Amino acid sequence: MKKIYKSLLMFLVVVVACQDPVTPPEETGTLVLSLAPDELTLARTIEPEVDMTIAYYEVEGSDDDGNTFSQTVTEGELLQTSLLPGSWTIVVTGFNANSTAIVSGETVVSILAGEVTSATVIVGPIGGTGTLSIDVIWPDSVLSDPAVTGTLHPALGTGWHITFGIGPDADSAGYVAELPNGYYTVALQLSDLGTVVWGVVEGARILAGELSHHTYRLTKDVNRGGLDLTIIDSLDNPIDITFSGVREFLPEGTDMTVTAATSEPVDSYHYFLQGAPLTASKTNPSITLGSDLPPGTYWLSLKVLKGQIISTESVVFEVVQRHHRCGNPDHHRSGKSKCSFYSRR
Repeated sequence: MKKIYKSLLMFLVVVVACQDPVTPPEETGTLVLSLAPDELTLARTIEPEVDMTIAYYEVEGSDDDGNTFSQTVTEGELLQTSLLPGSWTIVVTGFNANSTAIVSGETVVSILAGEVTSATVIVGPIGGTGTLSIDVIWPDSVLSDPAVTGTLHPALGTGWHITFGIGPDADSAGYVAELPNGYYTVALQLSDLGTVVWGVVEGARILAGELSHHTYRLTKDVNRGGLDLTIIDSLDNPIDITFSGVREFLPEGTDMTVTAATSEPVDSYHYFLQGAPLTASKTNPSITLGSDLPPGTYWLSLKVLKGQIISTESVVFEVVQRHHRCGNPDHHRSGKSKCSFYSRR
């Protein structure tokens, strides 16, 4: 399971007076740096293939007169003695086990002779841009006039529309963009002759200088028609989402109420059907849908927000005609014949 550390890591900086055999104690101070990272597991998110576990920190300090210090720490506290009074700039950089810098931050501390000074260093992802790359692949000759469109929404700010380039054989589409580091919501829709046949919503994380790539491989279901999604990678969730009330086979003209449960409280809920927003409500974990949907296969996605963290989860269901009989067990994903949706007239 891949893990990251929360974007805002807090370092407590304390400066206290100390004795020194050369310099009088009233003229120097000691820097105590306490590390207190808040661990957080990542979501079902498109993310770079880089280890985001912090293995060690490099702490560097410098004052206006050119005096410097440098220490490497893994956990606990950093102790730096005999700092001269004045303004000190403290820079903290976090590295993974491969010595790749993944977080950084700095603060300015005013050290006063014989006094205690406290400060906080906010450490987050290194600023810059990274690459988002998404590919969608479907079986040859399934679609007549395919198009893949979508939207990108940063965790903070306004989103924008994106369009994928269609491959030369008309069985794939791709999108590549350079984006500032941070979390994004990616909503995708695959259309054929102007009709949406598949859609999904995912979270994406961009890190400076890194590639965040994902491939969606779609397969045709010859029994039901339409497209089903097979996700190649197994991605983790920052906030676990589970659904109740989902009916795998929903009779045409019938509603179902789907309710989401999360592993911890969230700020808002955002439902999507085939990648398109379903409702403007942001506080209700439940949604009712189905009675106005024509027969077909549908993807219901939920995005939850907590601060700047994005978690997403999806579930598939099928709207079926009421007169439909199920005879062949292969018709069903479970391998069992389910006829509960059949009604006689």
